[in-house]
Amino acid sequence: MTISINMTLKEDFSKQLKTLETVVQEKVLRSSARAGALVFYELMHAYAPYKEGGLMNAIYHKFINERDTQNYKSYRIGVNHIKAPHWHLLEYGHMMYYQVRKKPNGDWVTLVRKDKIGTPPPSRWASKEVKDAYYIPLKGGAKHVPGHAFIRKSYDDGKDMAMAAVSERAKQRFAEAMANPNLVDTNVD
Repeated sequence: MTISINMTLKEDFSKQLKTLETVVQEKVLRSSARAGALVFYELMHAYAPYKEGGLMNAIYHKFINERDTQNYKSYRIGVNHIKAPHWHLLEYGHMMYYQVRKKPNGDWVTLVRKDKIGTPPPSRWASKEVKDAYYIPLKGGAKHVPGHAFIRKSYDDGKDMAMAAVSERAKQRFAEAMANPNLVDTNVD
């Protein structure tokens, strides 16, 4: 990416350079990083296998303060594993052993045997035999549910678009900042 700069040299060239550095750090980098992050965020929403429920609400983008430096701005784009704890099953696929139903609110539940209703479910780490005694098995046995690679596809399809968005936003923000020097405090020491 090439950005051309037209500056009029004044008496205090050092101060102008400090102002330019501040413009880039405060106005251009973070905005450009966000533009790239939004490309992946929007693609993840578009490619998500379900357009309702917890998965759509769990896709996020967030500025990462811990990695923030003057010359580096970072965003995290992904799925909140608290809101959608089984997102990886959709992304990579899984084996399905038991019958499930979708509730009116969009949540999925595994069906329980009539004689086990009201009893606590088996632990996550319980043996398959214990789970088979509690849940209703699929008719015809287990089946493989193929993955729907919405995260990987978002990255593969979006990396060039994200770089273009970053470049375009950087040019736009830099031009805005250079056109209006009042956007940045010139008292940089």
